[in-house]
Amino acid sequence: MKVYKVNAFTYRGMGGNGAGVVRCIDFPPPEVMQKAASVLGFSETVFIRPVKGGYHSRFYTPECEVPTCGHATIAAFFLLSVLGEIRGGDGEIKLRQETGEGSLPVYVRFRQGRVDKIFMEQSPPKSLGRVKDRELEELCRCLGLDPANIGVAKGGDVEVEIISTGLPDIMVPVTSRIALDRISPDFSRLANLSRRLGVVGAHVFTMETGNDDFTVLCRNFGPAVGINEESATGTSNGALGYYLYKRGLLPGGEMVSGQGYGMGKPSAIYVRVERDKVLVGGKAAVAGALEMDL
Repeated sequence: MKVYKVNAFTYRGMGGNGAGVVRCIDFPPPEVMQKAASVLGFSETVFIRPVKGGYHSRFYTPECEVPTCGHATIAAFFLLSVLGEIRGGDGEIKLRQETGEGSLPVYVRFRQGRVDKIFMEQSPPKSLGRVKDRELEELCRCLGLDPANIGVAKGGDVEVEIISTGLPDIMVPVTSRIALDRISPDFSRLANLSRRLGVVGAHVFTMETGNDDFTVLCRNFGPAVGINEESATGTSNGALGYYLYKRGLLPGGEMVSGQGYGMGKPSAIYVRVERDKVLVGGKAAVAGALEMDL
């Protein structure tokens, strides 16, 4: 089995989030895919095969299969473009991707014959309820977060809310980058709370970025699915874009999320929201390949 490592959502050619990508004719048995993902240890490994009109993808964390994944989608379609399976000159090609969340469009953007960015349309956004009272207190304890630091730098009350664009995450606004950097989760406790709330994890963000390249800075914690912290997350940033958009905090419906700085993997995630349509994308880089015998 040949596995490519592709860093998705790179920033200025560096950083990003590594995904394993396996190009298949037919999917291996689920237990083989899960074993490969566990051995590789990437936050997600995607197995992708061609179907009529596009591709079918299955996504695995080291612990379980998940219905969809943003950064692994970006990685897979970028790789197929680099390998010449998907080709273009200038402009955009639209393909379909079959996932556990259904059939979703993927847009491959080319510039002078070379792949530039990949965008994916996510599942229609859903609000799954606010986190408050005792559960909010428990969440703050899990994150090592002072409740006084919940909010946005622009002022006003912004509540903690569960949003899904394919995978449910808790959107947690904090008032400053200092508050974001100081978060030190109790991962075991957060995993238990995440399972109780039926979410993948917590997506903590601030609008105080100190960098004109970014609209928000984020950190993402998903210990319930075996990912303590992730350097770039597509679905959660899509959910965040919708969270901000519906509160009037995303003028023009576009943003760029900066993530992964504290991990030494700076990442840029581009998000566009058009009412109930959310697109997430970015750049990528192929980091290598290896052969596995399973």
